[in-house]
Amino acid sequence: MIVDRKEKRAQAVDFAFEKPRIFRTRNDPGTIDLLAWNAVAEAIEQGNNVVLVDGEEDLLTLVAISVAPESSIVAYGQPEEGIIVVRTTAEKKAEIRRIVDGMKRE
Repeated sequence: MIVDRKEKRAQAVDFAFEKPRIFRTRNDPGTIDLLAWNAVAEAIEQGNNVVLVDGEEDLLTLVAISVAPESSIVAYGQPEEGIIVVRTTAEKKAEIRRIVDGMKRE
């Protein structure tokens, strides 16, 4: 689970996390911070954890798809649309890799 406790950039209803571990990270809007990438990767590798993001979690969905085992399901909310569900196939991972590789590095 990756959350930033925001909905449409406004504060969302707060809720408790009943997970073995909470990873805390920072991620600025429109970016994928390396520390955030690592937090998501470790949380997924260990399983059943939450990544609490100070900033914005939107692009971390790309990380989740990229690092999750094949045949995993990644679900995320799309404002005004609902829930989007992605199965992590080799083809989807390659598509995500092309997107990430095309991003500006700083």
